[in-house]
Amino acid sequence: MPMDRDLAYNDVLAAWNYYLAHDNKGRGIVLVGHSQGSGVLTRLIKEEIDGKPVQDKLISAILMGTSLPVPNGADVGGAFKHIPVCHSNGQIGCVIAFADFRANVPPSAKSRFGKAPEGMQAVCANPAALGGGSGMLDAYLSAGRISTGSDGPREPFDWTQPAKPVDNRLRQSSGLIERRLRGG
Repeated sequence: MPMDRDLAYNDVLAAWNYYLAHDNKGRGIVLVGHSQGSGVLTRLIKEEIDGKPVQDKLISAILMGTSLPVPNGADVGGAFKHIPVCHSNGQIGCVIAFADFRANVPPSAKSRFGKAPEGMQAVCANPAALGGGSGMLDAYLSAGRISTGSDGPREPFDWTQPAKPVDNRLRQSSGLIERRLRGG
C-alpha cells in the first residue's frame, strides 16, 4: 500500500494549528524530525512558517536523516527562502539538517541522502560543531539488544560479552562517537 503523504502532513498541520491556537502561549518553538518526519516538517516549515509572522517564534528546526537543499555556497534560498542554516550555538531562527553515515560505510551512489538538484547542495550542519569541522557527541544509546544495523536486520546481540544486566533503557557513552562533516 503506498504511503499517503498528504494524510500524514494534514495530521501534523492540524496538530500545529491546534498547538499555536491553544498551547503555545507566545513561547519559542523547536521542531525536530527524522527521516519521513523531517520531510513532513520541511513541508510544514515551507508552507506555514517560512517568511510568515510565526517564523519569529522559531528557535531552531533540527531535520535529521534528510537532504535539505540550499543554493551552492548559500545558507538560504533552497527549501526555505528566509530560514538560514545554523552556524553557531547561539544562533536562533535557523535550521540544522544532516544525514548520518558510518565512516567506514559511506552512502552508496544510489542513496537519496546528501544529494540536491543541480546548482544546489544538501545542508550538512554538524550539530556537534555548527561552525564546521568535527566534534564529540554525548551519545545516549539503547541499552537493549541490538537487532538492526546500517546493513539491515540481523540476529539481536548484546552490547557486552558476556551480557550484563542493565538498570535503565539508555546508556550514555561520552567520547565514544565523533561526528565529522563530509561533503555537503
